Amino acid sequence: MQLHPFFSGVYNGFYAYFLIGRLRKAERVKDRVKSILFGLVFLIIGLVFMFVFGQISELRCEKPQLYVVQCSLEQKFLGVFPVSSKTFLDVNDAWVETSCDDDGCSYRVVLLTSDGQQPMTPYYSSGLGAREDMAWEINSYIQAEGTAPLFLTEKSGLFFALFAMIFVLVGLYQMIVKGILQPRA
Repeated sequence: MQLHPFFSGVYNGFYAYFLIGRLRKAERVKDRVKSILFGLVFLIIGLVFMFVFGQISELRCEKPQLYVVQCSLEQKFLGVFPVSSKTFLDVNDAWVETSCDDDGCSYRVVLLTSDGQQPMTPYYSSGLGAREDMAWEINSYIQAEGTAPLFLTEKSGLFFALFAMIFVLVGLYQMIVKGILQPRA
């Protein structure tokens, strides 16, 4: 059965309108998927950097005997959630380890124990003076005759964790607002 040319044109017009609508919808879905993937990449990068650099190291040293120093190092994510804990027996010395590249130098405190060299943080950071002060306090404690405990906190990673939080927020914004809640056009 042949349609009248008028109805054939109307049918073809509706069919073309339907196809164009489907193509537009497919483009919107494609854009949303891109936004969600882009946001997911930013979110993952931000979370990894927050976890690595957002650790605060708390060192507690005690003297069970004169000139015998035992230290425990606890690392906490953002200073709240415990990540790891280590105990160092017979701490003998502390110094600042330096790592230099084209951008300059960065530093971290290293303890010499009966088990070898143990860094206080898994990363290097700026601020030589603060690291030297920390090493000096540890060495003074080792040489002192008193038995009161020593408490030190290394918070240099908090700034980097806050900076990494920008990546997390951009990733969440991109995923939620641009990818999921994007108004239908």
